[in-house]
Amino acid sequence: MIAGELNLPIFYLSSQKIICSVSGINGKKIQNIFKLASDNSPSILFIDEIENFAPKKESGLRDYEKNLSYQFLTLIDELKNNKEICVILMGATSFIDQVDDSIWRPGRFDNEIKFKVPAYSTRLKIINNLRTSSSFFFDFEPKVLASSTKNYLSGDLFRLISVSANLSLSRLS
Repeated sequence: MIAGELNLPIFYLSSQKIICSVSGINGKKIQNIFKLASDNSPSILFIDEIENFAPKKESGLRDYEKNLSYQFLTLIDELKNNKEICVILMGATSFIDQVDDSIWRPGRFDNEIKFKVPAYSTRLKIINNLRTSSSFFFDFEPKVLASSTKNYLSGDLFRLISVSANLSLSRLS
């Protein structure tokens, strides 16, 4: 939504998308995403599951995990120190207690926003908004969905509805 409002390209970094079976997360792929964001400045780089890139050091990391974390933090610092480019960094985690404290060093991630899990009435509004603003090809009862999705955030609701719609379409084919 922010990228659309600002008309900026958004790049997505997720450990799920760059896992290498030999050594976990592939450092070269991380470098490539940071380079893409830099080359397309101004841009947004969204880092999902940031705890996988900067895990707490006390959690008994293996050598390659330590190296990856160091590389990740170095890439952030280089990005922020380059005054010729503008890349907005955004990160997300559901496990804030698993993120290394060094991520909060000034110039890396300066602000923290905590989202509350929406109540039933808010989930119902989100679902109704998704239903009217999107072209989902199946019918569902918003009140039933809102009551059965306790602890879901808006992104979870969107994903649930999207996946359901895609499954419904694949059954029709």
